[in-house]
Amino acid sequence: MYKCNRCNTEFLDGVQCSVCLNRYDFPCAGITEAGYRKLGDRKLTWKCSVCKNPSPTPRKSPELESVLTEIKFMSAQLTILPGLVESVKKIQEELSELKSIKAELADVKSSVASMHQSMSSITDKVAKLDSEVQSLHSFKEQFTSLQKTCTWDVWSDERVNDLWNLS
Repeated sequence: MYKCNRCNTEFLDGVQCSVCLNRYDFPCAGITEAGYRKLGDRKLTWKCSVCKNPSPTPRKSPELESVLTEIKFMSAQLTILPGLVESVKKIQEELSELKSIKAELADVKSSVASMHQSMSSITDKVAKLDSEVQSLHSFKEQFTSLQKTCTWDVWSDERVNDLWNLS
């Protein structure tokens, strides 16, 4: 990684002056990357603007430097934009999946409510049947008691008749 002699930003690929050996990124060197690649062997004799024009050049105004720095900062910010777009797409996909899960959960909740209602109805019916069974047990006991009484009465009557018949 190199540091541009003009703007002090770091870069991976750029040009080197054959006279002063300073390194520059392509925008500060005043040449495009494609133009530099087309130079072929002449790359070895490339000169920066300072070495090319030994006459004093006017310095950039602080305002211009500020604008250039701001542009480079914005350019760096734009490089992360594709990653952010991809992240937003993934979040949207996950949100869509969550909406689907929410709909399924609503269906399950509805089914559980329906089953709860059915279970409540069944519980009521079982309670009624239990009450009826208790009543039937009571009737059975009464019936058994009456049956014993009737049997005793019939047996007693037969005994009395037998006694009368003996006489």
